[in-house]
Amino acid sequence: MRVGFYLNLTGIEETRVGPDLPPIHVLVVNIGDLTGIEVSSDGAYIYVGGEDCVWVIDGHTFELITEIPLNNGAVVLSLTADEAQLYVGTMGYDVAVIDTATFTVS
Repeated sequence: MRVGFYLNLTGIEETRVGPDLPPIHVLVVNIGDLTGIEVSSDGAYIYVGGEDCVWVIDGHTFELITEIPLNNGAVVLSLTADEAQLYVGTMGYDVAVIDTATFTVS
C-alpha cells in the first residue's frame, strides 16, 4: 500500500491510497516550508528542516518525536559520521549543532 505523510500543525498524518497495492515507498508531501532533510543511516530518524525549527520524525512509525526550535530557519542539514550530532546551516548564516541523543541545540 502506498502511504503518504504530511506535516501539519498537529504533527504527522497518514493518508492511504490503493489498499490492494503492495508497499512501494513513502512520500513526504505538503510539508510546508521544508528547507532540508536528513535521514539516519538505519532509517530510525528523519530530520526535517523548517522555517524556524527542525522536526524529528520516527522513521519507522512516521510519528513526530519532537520539534527543535531555531533562531533562524534551517537551510542545510548534515549528520556527523557517527550520527551523534546534526549540523544545521541556518538562514542567519550560522550553524546550529543538535545533539541527536537529547534533541537539544548545543
